[in-house]
Amino acid sequence: MWMSIFLGGVIGAAAGFGWWKWQMKQGNTNAPQPPQGDLQGKTKTPSQQNPAVMVRYQVGELPVNIAAHETAYILELRPDHVRWITEVPNPSSRLLLWPQGYKKPKTKPAPVRAIYRCVLSNHGDTELLSVSLVIPIRFYQIKQMPLEVKVNGTKASAHVPFAGSDPRIRMGTIMTKGTEATLFYAGDVVSEHRHEVAIPSILGHGEVSLYLVNKSDLFTTFDLPQDITALVVGDSKRRAIDLIRSDVTAPDALKIMGLWPDNLAPSPL
Repeated sequence: MWMSIFLGGVIGAAAGFGWWKWQMKQGNTNAPQPPQGDLQGKTKTPSQQNPAVMVRYQVGELPVNIAAHETAYILELRPDHVRWITEVPNPSSRLLLWPQGYKKPKTKPAPVRAIYRCVLSNHGDTELLSVSLVIPIRFYQIKQMPLEVKVNGTKASAHVPFAGSDPRIRMGTIMTKGTEATLFYAGDVVSEHRHEVAIPSILGHGEVSLYLVNKSDLFTTFDLPQDITALVVGDSKRRAIDLIRSDVTAPDALKIMGLWPDNLAPSPL
């Protein structure tokens, strides 16, 4: 049985998966700014203002469902993979699954192969072309330690006596079996990357989905997209894009998202 635990300074169980994500305290430097006056003190006209794109993170699980005549973009998280994404179009009139032939484990309860869906919504009337953005990504060693489990009837609980005193244990997953339990947590940073992502286009008032999938054997975290630029139809030069951040749901409220590798995928409670 898998249990999710809250440790000091952590928020966030989401999407009913019974596990939680690690939040670090940092501000959102990508929030859109109000129009600024030019050197003559005049306010920019709407055509001169930067286009705005809203970003939302949603917790999901494999396989990725790609609707008919839609395209999904897959970012496979690996330390040796710092550029490019996989474009998966679905030209048919039927639902397409990625990876093709994916089968859920037959164990009960089946472990959740968690992924994140990053939805980029164009709030302008004009199509954005050659959208470029950067996602900061970090990979961590995974450490573990045995814990004592107390059983009360049909419920089991494990105690982490120093959770708040060790800054490395900011997100953890506990696996229990009878009176034995193991805490898995993020250790030292293995590598850090600024992954470059390119999206061909986002239609006016349209959206695209970028799926982040952990394909490593490490714990990984990633931030909001940064340094977003695009070609606006009718303009000859690339323009900066203002990022709008939604704080409606629990995943939206997090500043940093995290994913465990498949071999540590937690099961629903």
